[in-house]
Amino acid sequence: MIEQAVRSIIGRMAAEITIGITDGQILAVKTFNPRLGIEGGLSILGTTGIVHPMSDEAITETIRLELQMHRTAGADTVALVFGSQGETAVNQLRPGLPCVQISNFVGFASDTACELGFLRMLLAGQPGKLVKVAGGCMQTHSRYGDGRRETLCARLALMGAPVPLLAQVMESVTLDGLISVITDSGYSPVWSSLCQAASVYLHARTHDRILIDTMMLDSSGQIIGEYHDT
Repeated sequence: MIEQAVRSIIGRMAAEITIGITDGQILAVKTFNPRLGIEGGLSILGTTGIVHPMSDEAITETIRLELQMHRTAGADTVALVFGSQGETAVNQLRPGLPCVQISNFVGFASDTACELGFLRMLLAGQPGKLVKVAGGCMQTHSRYGDGRRETLCARLALMGAPVPLLAQVMESVTLDGLISVITDSGYSPVWSSLCQAASVYLHARTHDRILIDTMMLDSSGQIIGEYHDT
């Protein structure tokens, strides 16, 4: 993308390009990045490089509008995902299922789905977000708390996981990196256990007014755990 943008200006001429963020190292220490293992500067995420700043109110209104649109169109089941990566995965795994990106607003989106009369919803995402819901967090932004490692550790401990594995979980900066470790250790059912826990908390949130499925995905969009409500 960078090459295409530069070529559109300089044509076939040669160029040396430096990409950087002014005072990135200084700004980085004020963010959540160091706790995620990103040190020495700021991370640059996304594919377009275009940022759309929105207030919380604008985001929640967008979520409500999309849910209402699907309900008006006759859908009684909807998938809730945290972002575009989750939406891509759900579209491949559950073709035809309406999908709404909810950012971090799990509680709000679930409440709205109930208010609009949906009969079933699927919450799908990677461990970094969904494990927070399994610990009772209904707003998954980092500024509201974390608890991912602690929640995962508690579930593994209940399954009889050894202390060295629990220690490795507590020392990890991301949960995605633990997927293969947990699988190799024979404790991959923990992800489905966490999915069920997330559904239990969401049932409490919505007062059992809607059936709630959950699906845990890895970074490639493959299912590593799931729970189907009945």
